[in-house]
Amino acid sequence: MIRRWASRPKLLMCCCCHCVARKRKSSSLITLVCTGFLVLAVTTVLISCLGLLFASHTSAGVVVDEYGDGGRRRRDSIDTGTRRQTHAYNHSVPIDGSGNHDATKLTASPGSGIRFWAAAAAVQSAVHHISNLALSTLNEPANGTQKQNSSEYPLNRTGQEATTSARPSERYQFFSPVEAKAIYKAVDSNAIIKLLMTKTRTLCDGHLNLYGSCLVELLNVTIVRRYATNVRGGEKLESVLGQKEKMEYFSVTRGFYSMSLCSDGDLRTASGVADKYLRPWVKSIKTGGNLTSDDGHPPAYWAGLSITIVRNEYANLYWTLIDIYDIFLLAHGFLVRPQYVTVIIMDAHPQGLLDPLWSLVFGKVVRFKELPPAVTFKQMVWSMHRSKGPLAHIISAYQLRVPFLEDLRDVIQKKLHVVQSTASVQNKCATNSSLNILFVLRRDYVAHARNPTGKILRKLSNEQEILQAVTDAYRTHSVAGLQLETVSIDDQIRNISNTDILIGVHGAGLAHVIFQQVGRAVIEIFPSAYGIYKNDHFERLARWSGVHYLKFHNVNQRLQDRRAEFIRLQPRTIIVLIKNAISLICKQFNL
Repeated sequence: MIRRWASRPKLLMCCCCHCVARKRKSSSLITLVCTGFLVLAVTTVLISCLGLLFASHTSAGVVVDEYGDGGRRRRDSIDTGTRRQTHAYNHSVPIDGSGNHDATKLTASPGSGIRFWAAAAAVQSAVHHISNLALSTLNEPANGTQKQNSSEYPLNRTGQEATTSARPSERYQFFSPVEAKAIYKAVDSNAIIKLLMTKTRTLCDGHLNLYGSCLVELLNVTIVRRYATNVRGGEKLESVLGQKEKMEYFSVTRGFYSMSLCSDGDLRTASGVADKYLRPWVKSIKTGGNLTSDDGHPPAYWAGLSITIVRNEYANLYWTLIDIYDIFLLAHGFLVRPQYVTVIIMDAHPQGLLDPLWSLVFGKVVRFKELPPAVTFKQMVWSMHRSKGPLAHIISAYQLRVPFLEDLRDVIQKKLHVVQSTASVQNKCATNSSLNILFVLRRDYVAHARNPTGKILRKLSNEQEILQAVTDAYRTHSVAGLQLETVSIDDQIRNISNTDILIGVHGAGLAHVIFQQVGRAVIEIFPSAYGIYKNDHFERLARWSGVHYLKFHNVNQRLQDRRAEFIRLQPRTIIVLIKNAISLICKQFNL
């Protein structure tokens, strides 16, 4: 608050003077507040003078660690050149050619109009380092050896130091406290599997197992459908337009799940450990008793591994792939091939264009309403919420290889009989012809029931002009545009799998980048209203898939409307980006 007022000294002084002028007419409380503002104003002026005096005597300029983290955190930027413009101090931050900071400093030379807060931050940073030095001195062991900082080493789920041959440079980004301390960047596919599949609690004589707080395994558990309300889902989208989102989820009461070998004490323990997404399921478990279905017959019995999923963004390709990957990873963790896994969709969403994608990966996919009145599962797993899944938040954006992501892509493409050849693109580069350039066209369409008009944002207002300009500039290559929603998900994947350069405005359709062949390229276009590093979903997917990633961030407000419903691009901008993409693709062949 002080910083906000200090940036408006005239307004602050006016308020104080106005309060003093009306002091006699004000109540005692108002007088006290006005006096406080006056003291704040005087203090701010004095500190500002001291800060400017400090800055003027700094010959080499002021060096500020903007975040207090040694420069590890990435700043927002508007370009990917050799200098990055920051918004906090209006100074340039030098970075290397890869886009990473090589100085991790904000430097202001004398005469560059440095503000007081830069000097104040320098003083604060110095005090912080001095205090840390004092604390580290006090905490040194008696024998004089340097004590290791335990936070710099990976911990296992019990809080003990995990053995590692070399300390990785980056950590995973977990959400729950246990996982946040658990692991650094994995070096192989088994590392993250081992992390996910480490039991932290075994209850109910081994029939209820918790893996951290976001994953639960149940053995010989029965679902009784009559304890669920609002059982629906799978309707045609046209028949449910306008329905509220809460109608697409069902609620359950105690007795929905039943386990005969579980005690109330075990369930209370499980409820305390499980996260907020799984806790309602734990509370719906009933212990003991003989179970029968509504018609008096014993429950049906399903063998094998069954994994439940509650989808939040069923009509969004990116989040659908995240959900599928999480379950795909769990199947490997439980040593079951995906084609032998049953996925139970525990939501009430209507039909969607992406529904067939699930059946391409897993052996059986059923909605909850399709289950028998009562059914016992030999092995059931409640999958983690997408915010706790590895692909969404655990794996670093700079991880070059993600466990089983290639396997997932191969499973889908083999099911669709997609064949990719490295030799073909080498010939295309040698002859400078026949590269497939595909534009993902964003146009209005009805994706879910809450958008009956079908209006979407981030559409190109001059898409035909751009397509024609690119076609004229690259006559020897194949240039096309595709509105994904007009074709099936199978045909979408077939088209993208044979695409060499994928281009589109920021949107879920760019998640198709995982189906591109290694060494190809994707170009993402950002409206000015979208921060680049706050929306790095597809950049991460491209890195993980081995695809070259290029981006353009529009900073010209005149080329788009206020809500970013439409954005207009200069054709020459796209032409240059495609030229750079072709150079990256063909560089691997030394052509």
